[in-house]
Amino acid sequence: MSQDQEVGDIKLGLTAKRESTEAVEMKAKPTLDQLFADREQEASAGVAAAERSLREAESIIEAKKRIGVEPTEKESADLESARPRAFIEKEYLRDFVSPLRELVDAELETESGEKFRLREVIEPLLDELQSEDAKDPARRVELQKRLVALLIKKLSSIPPATWETSPRATLETKKGNCAANAATLTELLGSVSAVSGIKKVEYVNPLGHAMNVVTLEDDSVWYADPRNDRLVDISANHEKIRADNGVTAYRLIRPTKTTVFHVLPSLGSSKDAMVKSVSGNLAMVPDVARGVFADEGQAAAPEAQRQKMQAGAIAARDRLGLTDERAAEYRAAAKELSGPMESFKDGPVFQAEVKRWKTEAEGSQSLREVAHTFMPDEADPPEARAAKLSFRKVLAGNTDVLGAFLLDRGIAKLDLPAAPPDLLAVFEGGLNRYREALHMQKEIVHRSDKDFADEIAEMVATVKAMQ
Repeated sequence: MSQDQEVGDIKLGLTAKRESTEAVEMKAKPTLDQLFADREQEASAGVAAAERSLREAESIIEAKKRIGVEPTEKESADLESARPRAFIEKEYLRDFVSPLRELVDAELETESGEKFRLREVIEPLLDELQSEDAKDPARRVELQKRLVALLIKKLSSIPPATWETSPRATLETKKGNCAANAATLTELLGSVSAVSGIKKVEYVNPLGHAMNVVTLEDDSVWYADPRNDRLVDISANHEKIRADNGVTAYRLIRPTKTTVFHVLPSLGSSKDAMVKSVSGNLAMVPDVARGVFADEGQAAAPEAQRQKMQAGAIAARDRLGLTDERAAEYRAAAKELSGPMESFKDGPVFQAEVKRWKTEAEGSQSLREVAHTFMPDEADPPEARAAKLSFRKVLAGNTDVLGAFLLDRGIAKLDLPAAPPDLLAVFEGGLNRYREALHMQKEIVHRSDKDFADEIAEMVATVKAMQ
């Protein structure tokens, strides 16, 4: 063999090796669609296993009935558990996993009219996470955080809705409530975790809400609310509470203005927690569509809000073809999954959180106290009446200060130097509670910024008209 031939063979060998290496590298970088396919295959296996268990449980009962033998308590209990479990697994596949590929390509729209696709957020960051640059641990965590933050920002920007509780509902309506957004974040981040390196995404249920707790590769823990655009590092600001029934809760040690919810309980299985939320929600739809409000919070809502909920329930019932029989299946699934969480919520840790929220919500009642400081009463002595009228003039002349104070919880004091100090102290105390109640209401019931600003503008206009 000549030297030229030998060199040529060596070059061919190196080229083949390089091409082989490139092929391996390409194979080692799964696409987003492949990751979704893996997730769907895993969920499909869950459905097959649950259906197999149901068939086995049914066959045992049927075999015993044929020979006139009563099934044991355990056999009967196994069947009662297997039915909702099969429903849960199918629901998870149908509403949470299967829609992901279509959802990331769907054209979504923010409340302000900006259009976007979730794929455009995810794919560039997945590419970066598989680059040489991402081999640096600090850089990798930075990219993980950016992926979570961008998804939260995008999901928070789509219009809110009462009954849209899953990725499928968001795909169909282009809207999402807290449950839908938290579920979408859970499934998107869970699907890409093999590439992103994000350790854990938990679906949690604080009081009246659904959101996430995300653990990154460096073990940092993040309060992640994809309905209210919040991502806060709580690594050094939480304690983990593990209940006997399998519920784990993150309790904030030092609550902040950006971490409205202080107790974040998780069922352990995000799948079960998500299906529990959607099942409990959809089980109510037919009744609410008929104007029947079994939920205490819904029943206590103002008439206008109940009418809005009823209209949404009618639309959801018609869109889903949701019959009373189907609602009963959702109710059974919710019941199957609710025990541990309900038990935790009846305990002292969560009840302390309930008490805090009730106290804050009572801030709305403080408006009576606020109004009393500048609305003269017939029983007021002349000097008190004069002071109130004086205060009213100060308020009417400073409605810009009043509006800014209500909109921004960062403003610590109401700056009205010309106001009588004793009346200002009472007014400011009541107004603080009212402000907190409004902001919390905004985050729990997902009122838009415009609704929130309109309510404050109406109050300010009322004060201004008194001039």
